[in-house]
Amino acid sequence: MALVVLGGCSGPPGSDPVENPAPVHATEQVSVYPFTQDGRPASGLDVVHEGNGTCWQSWVSVDSDAARRCAPVPKGDPDTSKPVHDPCYLHPEAGADRALCLADPTTGQAVSFDVVSDDGPRPEEEAAHKPWFLELGDGRHCVLYLSPDEGVDPAEIPTYACGRNDYLYGEPDTGRPVWTIANRHGEADTRIEPGPELDEVQIRTAWF
Repeated sequence: MALVVLGGCSGPPGSDPVENPAPVHATEQVSVYPFTQDGRPASGLDVVHEGNGTCWQSWVSVDSDAARRCAPVPKGDPDTSKPVHDPCYLHPEAGADRALCLADPTTGQAVSFDVVSDDGPRPEEEAAHKPWFLELGDGRHCVLYLSPDEGVDPAEIPTYACGRNDYLYGEPDTGRPVWTIANRHGEADTRIEPGPELDEVQIRTAWF
């Protein structure tokens, strides 16, 4: 069965800067948990697809033990491509039988799965307090980028993807009210040669 990833590992979101963005006075931090207390989708969340799914540890949301990576239960030809959604979130208080998946938390849209099997969360020792989705000061959206590169200088491996040839490097600098991070445009797809110099960009919102 081929898997088509729809979450943060699917590639850059591809959002464009907005004209005349409002100034950023302090970075907003948002904890993603898309359920009401009784296990229903949170207010304002539109479920655009439902089905049965299997889940395992998230590759994108590395902070929450409720986060998962889920895919539909195969039907028919087992070689048919199946979309993988990451991150998805389980509601343990209501019983871990439903997952809501949000590839982009700014859209208000989610995919819902009735979970038929769950391999559990990321091991506690691998958890990291880092946002999985960022909105920059100019309106661009960036998602955590887990690169498979080996043998490459870690300084040349991006940590977030914001669009084609548009990456962030390192971790957010949280030492001031407005967080910042290093950004590089126009880098070659293969990342064999360094691209232009890094710029410091502001972070408007960080989703954990």
